[in-house]
Amino acid sequence: MLQEDLIFLIAAPRSGASLLQQMMMVCTSATVKSGLHLIAPLSTLGFYDFLGNASSNILALPLLSKLYPSARYVVLTRHPMALLHSCAYGLFAGDYGRVDRENPYIPAIAAFIATPPARFLHVRYEDLLRDPNSHIERLCDFLGIPVNPSMMHASTYPVLERADRWRSDFSARPDALACGYAVLETLGTQDLQMWGNAKAGIVRELAECAGNKKARPSYSRFTGVFLKRRIFLGFHRMVRVLRCQKMVVWVRDLCVMLLRD
Repeated sequence: MLQEDLIFLIAAPRSGASLLQQMMMVCTSATVKSGLHLIAPLSTLGFYDFLGNASSNILALPLLSKLYPSARYVVLTRHPMALLHSCAYGLFAGDYGRVDRENPYIPAIAAFIATPPARFLHVRYEDLLRDPNSHIERLCDFLGIPVNPSMMHASTYPVLERADRWRSDFSARPDALACGYAVLETLGTQDLQMWGNAKAGIVRELAECAGNKKARPSYSRFTGVFLKRRIFLGFHRMVRVLRCQKMVVWVRDLCVMLLRD
């Protein structure tokens, strides 16, 4: 396979990479495997595991464009506070205290954006939700392929309000707002500018959240999604405490065998 056929999707965890991968899958007729958050190389013929989703992969970004100078690179970024909110609820059932205050992905990817390779496309998640059809056309133009009519259905994609749930959560929860300020302190002004969100603008947004006293948390503790996540985290802790990881893996492999055609 020629490196000209490679497409690298670069995104931090919880950035909405699954949505963009879905678009690229339809766009290129490729088989896309979800869950590879940082670097997911694709080609028009299929999916190839290149680097996993380990945090250490961010160190490979400067080398990546040198190894594959003719490949296409799609970088997806999302509002830093939306990333924080998504990590808190997606990984820790709404517990902001367990979220790492330092996000190593933002400065690493921002540096990559600052010195982009020759074939490079930057997409913001919020813009993608605001006008998915125009971004589909932009993506197809970048990939050099015709627009697939099956992709031009904006109703199938998440609505923009979903991307702004962090605002109501930060307004209703002082711990979330405090965590947001703590995370912002670790991020450089230039990195945020490259990312697509000015630091001064984020400060104003956090101040607006602090002044909104009527907002409610973005997720109720009694919704199905929230309860499922807490049950999952409970089982996850139980498996580690009982040290029965091997048994769980054995059960998983057994289920895979039973579900095969």
